[in-house]
Amino acid sequence: MARSNNDTKLCHDYLRDGLKEIKQQLNQYEMDITAQSQLFTSASLPLEDIDQCLKKYIHTERNYLSSRNNKQLNEFKYTIHGQQLSDAITSNPLLSEHIVSLYYHYPNDFTFIDFN
Repeated sequence: MARSNNDTKLCHDYLRDGLKEIKQQLNQYEMDITAQSQLFTSASLPLEDIDQCLKKYIHTERNYLSSRNNKQLNEFKYTIHGQQLSDAITSNPLLSEHIVSLYYHYPNDFTFIDFN
């Protein structure tokens, strides 16, 4: 029974010493953080300003991506439409001859078609 009490006391002392060491480390870390934070107080912005800047940045990026995607989509639609027109013209010889005839009479109206 005496050994059990001695083991309990040893465990208690071990835990107490461990907690004491952890508290000392924690106090040292708090002092280090306080010292470091004083170096950056003049350079830091309020969280509201940072949040506002991030929101503006996200809004700008969304607008940029949206306009870029819309431009690419329109170019893609234009390419598909041009290919469909080309297929329609080449599959119908009468229509093809008629368009070539119009091209020679009104070349300025056909600036988007490449007959090469």
